[in-house]
Amino acid sequence: MLWSLAAFGLSPTDTIVGTWVLKSIYPTANVEGPSLSEQRQLIGSKIVIDVSRLHSCGQSVPIRSRVMHKLGADQFLFATHVRLYEMGISRRTVTEIVLNNREAGTCFGSFPVPGQLLFLKTKNELVVDFEGTFYRAVRVN
Repeated sequence: MLWSLAAFGLSPTDTIVGTWVLKSIYPTANVEGPSLSEQRQLIGSKIVIDVSRLHSCGQSVPIRSRVMHKLGADQFLFATHVRLYEMGISRRTVTEIVLNNREAGTCFGSFPVPGQLLFLKTKNELVVDFEGTFYRAVRVN
């Protein structure tokens, strides 16, 4: 099901604007793109999201679109081939936020910059899907 952020009574500022640090990788079998070395390089890096820009992987890209989806556990599994509990999410639904249709910038020369596919875990914690690698991101401000 597709909704805008306004349908939730939320603005992007209320949910994702801030500085996030990639703390760890969730161990899943669904790694698609980046090499293990590339995945590890992102640990400890920051993703900074403001109202109009995303700063990640050494780049700053404009945020041209934001879409929010509410996914049930089965929908999440179908879309990612990963179960919510593998991300430490015990709820039956998760909110997905897609920035720029996941197409802005380049990271490691072949992937869009991380931070364009996000799942809201808590107010201060996100799951960042970077081409099939799922990172635990913690808000630092």
